Amino acid sequence: MLRTIKRVPWIALLLLFCMMIVGSWSADALKGELLFAAWCPVLGNYQWLSATIVTAVFFFLILLLYFYKDKLFIQTLKSFPSKDYKCVLILLSTPNIKPADFSFPLKIKYRFNKTVELKGECLEADIQTLQTLTDNSIFWNWQPLLRGLAVHRDTLKMVYLIGSEKSGRTEASFDYLQHAEMVIKKYFGEEITVLKAKKAVTFEELEVLLRSISRALKYIEGYKLGQGKKKYRIKKEDIVIDITGGQKITSIAGALTTLQLATVFQYVQTNDPYDVIAYDVVVQSPTSL
Repeated sequence: MLRTIKRVPWIALLLLFCMMIVGSWSADALKGELLFAAWCPVLGNYQWLSATIVTAVFFFLILLLYFYKDKLFIQTLKSFPSKDYKCVLILLSTPNIKPADFSFPLKIKYRFNKTVELKGECLEADIQTLQTLTDNSIFWNWQPLLRGLAVHRDTLKMVYLIGSEKSGRTEASFDYLQHAEMVIKKYFGEEITVLKAKKAVTFEELEVLLRSISRALKYIEGYKLGQGKKKYRIKKEDIVIDITGGQKITSIAGALTTLQLATVFQYVQTNDPYDVIAYDVVVQSPTSL
């Protein structure tokens, strides 16, 4: 699915074009050059008058464009299957079902005395095992985490985990970062780099979340992978932010972070067909380019 929304008023583009032309004339006039004398020789006798008029028109166009700026923007929304990113930044949920031991084989005990066992040998097979008992009343909320990583199996090099503080009756997901790392490395091997936020974050405060995600992105870009001369860095366009976990505020923060970046965000559907969808959202005024 691809949906693009564009709104670029022709009058605004015309204003931009005229402003560039008149601005060039104004700069020439201030340097002392004769304006339009080649077209109309008599104007050469009115050098300062021509310069004043052109400069005044230039500033008038700037003011006109300023008052029209709210209608001048480009907005795009693209959605596509999320696949083959090198780094996934995850806002981790506190597991709703906590195994007594996170070592493999991993036993997930559901309600109604139903238990599944994850062998840790094949990620796709274990996801399917979890799926056999998934319905409206039985659901392990780390299952989307596994799905969100499985689609990047061939290219994944790094996972960055951000955990929450304790909130009311909900335990801090920060306390489960190490468990999540162990699960991830079981499926992807020790060659996968798993980075963890050093401090728990309040998942209910948008500003705090935005700062935390921005710091994480900068850290990821500065982190060197590989060895010796083969060291390399992850680029913004190779990062996807998974917003499936946490609460609604975490989803909003993850999405907002990507508005003016090459980074995209992904959401793992928790109902059939359980697709992993990436979204690339851009809202930008051409005047800011």
